Amino acid sequence: MGGAIPAAQSIQVTNSGGGTLNWSATTSASWLFLSLPTSGTAPSTLSVVVSPTGLGAGTYTGSVQISAVGASDSPQTVSVTLTVNAPPPTISLSAVQLHFSYAIGGAAPASQSVVVSNSGGGTFTWSAASSASWLTLTSAPGVLTVAVNLAGLSPNTYTGTITITAAAASNSPQAVSVTLTVTAPPPSISLSTNQAHFAYVTGGATPAPQSISISNSGGGALAWSASSSASWLSATPSGTAPSTLTITVTPTSLTPGPYQGAITISATGAANSPQTISVSLTVSAAVPSVVITSLTNSASGAAGAIAPGEIITIKGSGLGPATGVSFSVDPNTGKVDSTLGGTVVLFGAFAAPITYASATQINAIVPYEVAGPPQIAVQVQYQGAPSNSITVQVAAAAPGAFTFNATGAAQAVAANQDGSFNGPSNPAPKGSYLTIYFTGGGQTNPEGVTGSVTGAVLKWLAQPITVTVGGQQAVVAFDGSAPTFVDGVGQLNIQLSAATPSGSALRLVINVGGFSSPNTATLAVQ
Repeated sequence: MGGAIPAAQSIQVTNSGGGTLNWSATTSASWLFLSLPTSGTAPSTLSVVVSPTGLGAGTYTGSVQISAVGASDSPQTVSVTLTVNAPPPTISLSAVQLHFSYAIGGAAPASQSVVVSNSGGGTFTWSAASSASWLTLTSAPGVLTVAVNLAGLSPNTYTGTITITAAAASNSPQAVSVTLTVTAPPPSISLSTNQAHFAYVTGGATPAPQSISISNSGGGALAWSASSSASWLSATPSGTAPSTLTITVTPTSLTPGPYQGAITISATGAANSPQTISVSLTVSAAVPSVVITSLTNSASGAAGAIAPGEIITIKGSGLGPATGVSFSVDPNTGKVDSTLGGTVVLFGAFAAPITYASATQINAIVPYEVAGPPQIAVQVQYQGAPSNSITVQVAAAAPGAFTFNATGAAQAVAANQDGSFNGPSNPAPKGSYLTIYFTGGGQTNPEGVTGSVTGAVLKWLAQPITVTVGGQQAVVAFDGSAPTFVDGVGQLNIQLSAATPSGSALRLVINVGGFSSPNTATLAVQ
């Protein structure tokens, strides 16, 4: 089965008697045929052909009958036997060539499979062997898995043969040729960093160049070139790794502000070309020197010791922005910010809340944390530039009344009992109540919190207080932090003595814990 059809066989027809013998022939089986002619005159030859197509394995019998009219022994029969054998097993492979490729340093090539089947009859058991040590074979029913072991292989082309043997197969052994191509890895750009940052102050020294190392983390040679995206940015134009790229900035013509640029590194044949180095440049305006010339009580204008929570005024130059900035309350903390317009005021290590900042004046609140040491250093920083440091004494209180002219030496900021402002044209009656605003009262109970705003809970002064108007002591009905104001702004509710003298500018003196305000603020009494 599956082989060549058997060749035709001949029968010689002769006349063993007298006269002429004319014969004809027929067959008895469908698989049995006679080649033309099927009749003739003896002596002659009859050709017999078999057609086994469609027949299963086995033995088939048939006959050829030769007849001749008048022959004494007609007809004659020739027996025909056809033996159809099953085909032998035959090895059939899904592939007879395999190719693997590998670049050193890359991913190992995937294994490949060869399907081993029997295209003949019967069955066979097969085995596989390799001619190369770098070939790994794994057998499973009907499948041979081929993998490569890359250890120790250098760039080259390797060939091997897999021999598949089956003892019962008619075409055993069969071969599968295998080719493995190992190549060197391509060059790869490797940078010591992909960022560079420069800072420049207008009129100052140009920033020093920065260097970045370029190496080849792949194979072969790496020749690189560099290009810049900005006119103020330049770099070493080219090189061969390993080498150094030098980045230079030219900021002298740039206005203050942030600038972004990029250096692009390209290398023909590199697997990861191009690579980009991002470059940032910050150009800042020249900051004038920061100088403190004075520190005073914001209400009285008096210099001297400071108290926790006191609102103070610092004057000088370069203290803050040219255009003054007023404070805001941080919505997250509910406190006055300690940085305003780039200005920071430090009392020792404690940052003070700032209510106003300009180049020549700062209004700030002494942190409550300064209590304890007898003196403390005060310094201003603007845009990171520090001022001179001054040392001030620390007292438990340093009271001063706010005045309408903000000098501390005129009409105090006060409200009469009817809510109208007190003043020479609107004096308070003797025995009436006045509300006065001041600072420097020191710590409160509950304690004041640096930068916080006084809410519904009243905070009373922690130290005893007396108030005199025109030399006459008034009754203090309330002394503490002014509600809705930042801690440090104090409020006094007093009742004037009936013996208070009349006058449009009676001296107001506030004494807290033995520390008195200057007698320069005034009140008007009928």
